[in-house]
Amino acid sequence: LHGDNIKINLDYPEAFEEIFWKFLLKNFYIKKKYLIFHELNLSHIEEFKSYIRLVLKSKNKKNYLSKNNNNILRLKYLAKYFESSTFVLMFRDPINHANSLLKTHKKFMASQKKDKFIENYMTMLGHHEFGFNHKLFKINESDADNFSVDMCKLEFWLQLWYNYYKYVIQNCNSKNIKF
Repeated sequence: LHGDNIKINLDYPEAFEEIFWKFLLKNFYIKKKYLIFHELNLSHIEEFKSYIRLVLKSKNKKNYLSKNNNNILRLKYLAKYFESSTFVLMFRDPINHANSLLKTHKKFMASQKKDKFIENYMTMLGHHEFGFNHKLFKINESDADNFSVDMCKLEFWLQLWYNYYKYVIQNCNSKNIKF
């Protein structure tokens, strides 16, 4: 679906981690237009550790790798409670990154227009990055309210890039968060 020539079949490991968070947090961070920043407590972390252990056991693996864009909403807490883990944030050129995001957004809109299942599936997975079910990260109170630009314009995705990295640079300064 991303147009990156990665072939997906029934054996492909799908990222269901966000379904775990949706269930545990009872979807409270998912609003009509936004995904909001949220705190995690020790109970949430213990449940997440159990989830990770089960995933590792089911795959007979020793290391857990997560690629979950929504973790920005809880990164400060994950980094605090998983001190021995490394959190890697990709820092790409803003223009190239925004162009890539816009292109992917348009691809998903076209796919979702043809097949409603894609939108429903992405919503069920908690992936709201692209397409008709797109939701902004409301990390700071004003961030999500400053978007008056059309999502099909490059300026929208540049503002999204700016807000994301501004937040991370100012608020996520744990030693185990690496750019």
